[in-house]
Amino acid sequence: MLNDEKIYIDYAKKEIVDSIDEIKHDLVREAARKAGMTTGFEVTMLADIPSEGSGLGSSSSLTVGLLNAFYHYQGIQPFAEQLAREACEIEIDILNKPIGKQDQYAVAYGNINYIKFNKNKTVDVSPILLTEPARKKLEDRLCLYYIGGKRKAGNILNEQKRNMLNEEKFQNLRKMG
Repeated sequence: MLNDEKIYIDYAKKEIVDSIDEIKHDLVREAARKAGMTTGFEVTMLADIPSEGSGLGSSSSLTVGLLNAFYHYQGIQPFAEQLAREACEIEIDILNKPIGKQDQYAVAYGNINYIKFNKNKTVDVSPILLTEPARKKLEDRLCLYYIGGKRKAGNILNEQKRNMLNEEKFQNLRKMG
């Protein structure tokens, strides 16, 4: 517990501020605001991967984790659906990031799931239950390689949106589906 009402945020930079509105780290600021935090807290973020542009859903993981931590700090046990939905609201609606919802839902629910994004904007999440031998076999065959460099998903998704406006490209995509 902190002895003052300041907000301390430590990542590649260090912020010490008096109010939520002064926080420069947009995900921390909006998650704190969404969870009803006001003053007198500290957040430290460390990562083994590049913090931007890894393509591994790091911003969504951070947003879900921040919301979960802020709620628990206040004695509130959030449901996975709430964490996923609110993380989407922060990243997509408030911060206007041109991303999808799959990362937030995958992080909030964890494990292996079938996630269906419905046209009416609801989301159905069904666990895929694996036997222990099947899970072990899957884990033994998964590999993750860092190949260097960065990419911003937003840039790629913006290009895809532009391509969808091109009628010829859109029709080609429909034929492939």
